Amino acid sequence: MVNRLLVYLFVFVTLFLSITLNFLYPFLGLWMLFLMPMFGIIVLFPKWLVGNLCIVFLVIIRYGTHYAAFSGNIPIDYLYRLVSTSTVGWLILLTVTFFIIKNRRLVEELEHLSLTDNLTQAYNRRFVELHSKKLFSESIRKNQPLCFLLVDIDHFKKINDLYGHNVGDLVLQQLATNIRDTIRKTDVFIRMGGEEFALFLPNTSLQEGVLLAERIRRTIQGVKIEYRDSIIPITISLGVTEYNSETLEDLIEKADQALYQAKSNGRNTVVNL
Repeated sequence: MVNRLLVYLFVFVTLFLSITLNFLYPFLGLWMLFLMPMFGIIVLFPKWLVGNLCIVFLVIIRYGTHYAAFSGNIPIDYLYRLVSTSTVGWLILLTVTFFIIKNRRLVEELEHLSLTDNLTQAYNRRFVELHSKKLFSESIRKNQPLCFLLVDIDHFKKINDLYGHNVGDLVLQQLATNIRDTIRKTDVFIRMGGEEFALFLPNTSLQEGVLLAERIRRTIQGVKIEYRDSIIPITISLGVTEYNSETLEDLIEKADQALYQAKSNGRNTVVNL
């Protein structure tokens, strides 16, 4: 937010200076000063349409500045120069737009990779640490409940030992796919590590969270992974809790206690605290 404000300030200041200098010294080739605020606008709104609109805006401002500087009698050679330099400016702005858009996409891709588990495409633990405060503040600001689930695959170590880690990875991917197909787009799906996953459910009460957890449990219970001549059954245990203004660590601890009880109750079950 602060960086965007600085760019807005840069656009305003450089645009003011460009208009002032071109009005005071219309005979000099100061038209390139107008490129600076245009660069700032493209940084703020990196789109091809914005890049093309900037040159239209640039031409209008330059013409208005020269019109005022020459009291309405712009020399013909300056009109020719307006066309030629505007064409050059258009090419410069398109080039800048291309690299800004490409850089923005690269940054977004790198950010996505840094916050996403490569195997399951769920968010990773780092995402939780960076964005949990936003989820908590929205829950408080909107006065809406926020439910948190911990999900653990039952006897996952046995699957790895019997069938190998490649099959274990297949189980993780299948689980992630089924959970993702069951939840809403607004729900946040995370791989906490190993065979443990988590879910943030915005605007969801504890009772609603338990119902969703049961639906996920039944869905996973019906999944059968085929490997060679074997059918690998999958079950999960789930701990469910509701956010109550505690810290992230306390919320995870509370859900972990519920998950531990689910494991102690024989697994393939849901426990809420």
